[in-house]
Amino acid sequence: CYVCKVWYYAVLYAFIDDLCNHMISKMCLKKHDRIAIYLDRSYEFIVTIVAAFKASLVYIPIDLTIPVERIRNMLEQAKPSVIVTISALMEKFEYEQCKFIALDLEGVNFSKHPFLPLACSVDSAA
Repeated sequence: CYVCKVWYYAVLYAFIDDLCNHMISKMCLKKHDRIAIYLDRSYEFIVTIVAAFKASLVYIPIDLTIPVERIRNMLEQAKPSVIVTISALMEKFEYEQCKFIALDLEGVNFSKHPFLPLACSVDSAA
């Protein structure tokens, strides 16, 4: 048994609005600016994608398993205005050509909106 996170749409939209407003007002991103998303596959990843759509931004997802040199090459070609990540992943490589949004440090507080824990059973036969 593991625990799933279940949100109401209102909570999900609050997350999305918080991040969208942060990207527009504090990071000064404009329509069609590019952002790179350097996150694992998590609820933060989904929220960031939807916030990018809402803000009319172009997002570039970056796989965490790619070697650092390949990531730098991708960033140099894509020229994003911002890289959205978390502080633990931000320390993995340095890239000074753009700004970073570390979701766990930037005041985009995912923990202020509660989720509902729901016990989910996994049927190994399925």
